[in-house]
Amino acid sequence: MKKRILLFTGLFFITLSILSQVKENEITIRNSRGKAELINFNETKINSDEKNVNVFLKKQFSSETDTNVEFKVNLSSVQTDKKFETKKLQQFYKGIKVEFGIQNVVSENGVLKTSNGRYVDAQNLEIKAKLTEKEALAYAIKNIGAKEYMWENKENEDFFKKDQKDPTATYYPKGELIIIEKDLFGENPIPTLAYKFDIYASSPLGRNYIYVDARNGEILLKDAIIKDIQANADTKYSGQKTIETQLVGSQYKLRDYTRGSGIETYNMNRTKNYASATDFLDTDNNWTSAEYNNSNQDNAALDAHWGAEKTYDYFLSKHNRNSYNGNGAVLKNYVHADLIAMGYSNNTNAFWNGSYMTYGDGSYPYGAITSIDVVGHEIGHAVCSSSANLVYSNESGAINEGLSDIWGAMIEYYADPSKQTYLIGEELVSGTAFRSMSSPKSYSQPDTYNGTNWYIGTGDNGGVHYNSGILNHWFYILAEGKSGTNDLGNGYNVAGIGKDKAAKIIYRAETVYFTSTTNYTQARTLTLQAANDLYGANSVESTTVCQSWYAVGLGNNNCIPAQIIGSDAICDNTLNYTYTITNLLSSSNVVWSVSNNLTIVSSSNSSIVVKALNTSSAGQATITSNISGQIVTKNIWIGLPRFNVQKTSETCGAYRFITLTITNTDTDATHLYSYSFANLPTGVTYTKTSNNVFLFKISLNTYTQNYFTYAATATLGCSTSTYNNYVMFSGCPTSTTSSLSTTITAETAIYKIYPNPSDNIINISLSDENNTPITSSIITATLYDLNGQTKDSVTVINNIASLNVSHYKKGIYVLKINIDGQTESHQVIVE
Repeated sequence: MKKRILLFTGLFFITLSILSQVKENEITIRNSRGKAELINFNETKINSDEKNVNVFLKKQFSSETDTNVEFKVNLSSVQTDKKFETKKLQQFYKGIKVEFGIQNVVSENGVLKTSNGRYVDAQNLEIKAKLTEKEALAYAIKNIGAKEYMWENKENEDFFKKDQKDPTATYYPKGELIIIEKDLFGENPIPTLAYKFDIYASSPLGRNYIYVDARNGEILLKDAIIKDIQANADTKYSGQKTIETQLVGSQYKLRDYTRGSGIETYNMNRTKNYASATDFLDTDNNWTSAEYNNSNQDNAALDAHWGAEKTYDYFLSKHNRNSYNGNGAVLKNYVHADLIAMGYSNNTNAFWNGSYMTYGDGSYPYGAITSIDVVGHEIGHAVCSSSANLVYSNESGAINEGLSDIWGAMIEYYADPSKQTYLIGEELVSGTAFRSMSSPKSYSQPDTYNGTNWYIGTGDNGGVHYNSGILNHWFYILAEGKSGTNDLGNGYNVAGIGKDKAAKIIYRAETVYFTSTTNYTQARTLTLQAANDLYGANSVESTTVCQSWYAVGLGNNNCIPAQIIGSDAICDNTLNYTYTITNLLSSSNVVWSVSNNLTIVSSSNSSIVVKALNTSSAGQATITSNISGQIVTKNIWIGLPRFNVQKTSETCGAYRFITLTITNTDTDATHLYSYSFANLPTGVTYTKTSNNVFLFKISLNTYTQNYFTYAATATLGCSTSTYNNYVMFSGCPTSTTSSLSTTITAETAIYKIYPNPSDNIINISLSDENNTPITSSIITATLYDLNGQTKDSVTVINNIASLNVSHYKKGIYVLKINIDGQTESHQVIVE
C-alpha cells in the first residue's frame, strides 16, 4: 500500500511539472511588450510552494535556468482563508530588488489559481553604480529644496529614537540600491539602476521616496509618502460616544489597548514637532463638553480617538484585518498640529505621514479636521501603504485617493448610518463637502474616465484628488446602483449589490491584486477577478462590477455573463442531461470539463450532454466551460438532498403569521433547490421573504379551520397545539417529506398586530382569551431591526397603538411588547 501511495505522489509531481507552461487562453492581461500581467490557471496545474512558483515565474518571464532572476515571498503578505492562500513575491535581478516588481499569487487547495503583477525585464542591465550614495543623496536633497529636514532638529531625532525604541534610529536618509523603470508610467519604461531615499522634510512639510539614477543623478520618480485630504470646512463633532481610555496614576489618558497594539491620541500643542506632543488628561474619565468644547477645540481629540477605534473595528469585523498593517500595528493620532509651521498655507488639513495621523485645527472659519470619514480616509492610506502600496502619482495615485475615500465612507456608515455616507467631509461645514461619490461633478471631479473634469496636468501629483472621482463613482454605482448616460454618451442602468459586498470586492482587489502601478484599466480587470473569487465568474456581483465600470467609461457593456442552463439536479444515472450556454459570443471557443462524478456523453461549442455515474448518495457535481479563457461553472446536485423544516414564529391575532425556514443538511445543496407550496385553502397565502424562508398569512375570517394541508399543515390557535408541516421540493421526480413537531404554550393575553405585513401603519391591540379588550395595564412596544438596533417605541393607550413603518426598509423586524413587566416578542414584516 505504501508503494502505491509513493508511486501516485511521484506521478502527481511529474504531471504538475509537465503542465507548468500556461496556455494562451489562460493569459487574461498582457502589457505593451506582450508579457502576462494576469493569468487564470484554468487548465495548468502548478503546486503553490515557493520553489515551484519561482520556477514557474522564471520560466514564464525569462527562462527556468536564468540565475539572475529570482522571486522571493514577502512573508508578511501571506494570507490564508479556508482553502485559499495569497502571497506576494518580490522580483530580484542579480540580488538587487526590482522596485514595484511584485507578483501576486493566489492558490486554492495548494494549486495556483491566479497570478498577476508587474515583471520588469532587466536583462543585460549594468548593476554597478557610478555615483556614491552620498552623491546621489545630494541630488535628492537638491530636488526637494526644503528649508529644514527632520534629522536637522534634535527634538525630532530624539523623539524618533524613543518612538522606534531604537537608540540608533534616525530620520537621516539611507540609500537603497534598487532597479526601477525610468518613465514608469510611459509607453516604454526603461529599467534603471537607482538609489532610493526616504526624505522627510519638516519645513515645508513633505515626505517622499526619491529615486535617483545611480549613473547621472537624474530624479526618476518622487513618490509621496504623506498623503493628505484637502479640507475647507468647519468641524462638526459626532456627539456623545463611548471611548477606551487608560488610567495612569490618578489621571486618564486617551489610550486604548483593547485593540491591536493600541490607539494613542496626543496633543501637539499647535507646534510642528511631534517631540513636543503631550497627553490629553482627565481626572474623572468623564470627557465632557464643558471641559473640552473650548477655544482650543480639545474635543477634536475625542473625535480622532473615537474615529480610530471605529476604523480599527471596521477593518477587523468586516475584513478580518488587524489594524492597518494586518498585524495589530499601533494607531497614533496627533491633534492640534501647526500645519503652517510645517509649510502648509493654512491649518485646514489632515494627513497620514507614513507612520501616524496628523490633524490641523483648521484656519478661520474652519475647525479641526477630525470627522469620522477623514479619520477613516487617513488610516485608509495606511492600509494601502501596507498592501497595494500604490504610487502616489497619476492614475495609481488617484486610485490610492479613491480607496481612502471609499474606506472613509464605509467607516462612517459603519460607525453611524445616519450620516451622509457618500459625501466626504460633509460634517466640517454645513451645506458642502470635499467630494461627492454619488455626484463627483458637483465638486469639480470627473465621473467618466477621460470625461468632463478629467485632469491631465502635473499638479496635485498628476491629479490624484481630482481623478479619484472615477473610483469613487464606480464604487457608489456598484453598491447603490444608478441609471443615466455618461460623458461618452453611453447609457447604463445598474442595480447595486449593497455596501458590504462592494466593500469586500474592492478590499480583495486592493490587498490581493493591486500593485504599485495599477491604473484604471487594470483596476477594472482586477476588481472583476476579485468579484469572481468571492462570488463566482457567473455571479450577479461580478456582472455588476463590469456594468459599473462601463457606467464610468471603462470597458464595454458586454456585462451579461455567459450562463450554463439546465437541470439543477440529476436524480437518475440512466438518463442523459443536456446543458447549454447562453450569451455566448459567436467567436468564442468552448472547452468543457466535468467533475469526477459525471461523465461527458457528447459536447459541442454551445452545449454538453452528461450522465451521472452514481445517484445512490447525494453530492455536488460541477460542469465547467472555458470560454476563450473565461470560466463559467454550473453546480448540480446529484441524488436527493436531505433537509429540515423549522417553524420560527407565530403571531396570534386577526391573522396568523407563520414563518418556515427550510435548511438543507447537505450544505452544498442549500441554493440548488427551490421550494414552493401549492393548492393552499382559500384564506391561506404565502410569500417568499428570502432564500427558502416563507411567510404564511392565514385570515381567520375567511379560513376558519385550525389547520391546512397539502404542502404544509399546522394546528393554529393560541392554546396549546401541535404544529406539523410536510414540504414538497421541486427538481427531482420523487418527493421527499420532512416533519417537525413544536409545542406552543398557551397565552392568557392575545396581542393583535395588524396588518402584518404592512407598508404603512401597523396597529397593536391587546385582548384576553375571551377576546375582551385589556385596558387596565400599561403596555409599551419597541421595534427592533435584526441587528438589535432600536427603530421606534410606542405606548398602547386605550387598548390600541399605531406604528408608522412606511419609512423603514423592507424586511423582517422584531416587535417587543411589555405589559406589567412581562415581555413578548413578535415578528413583523415591512413590505
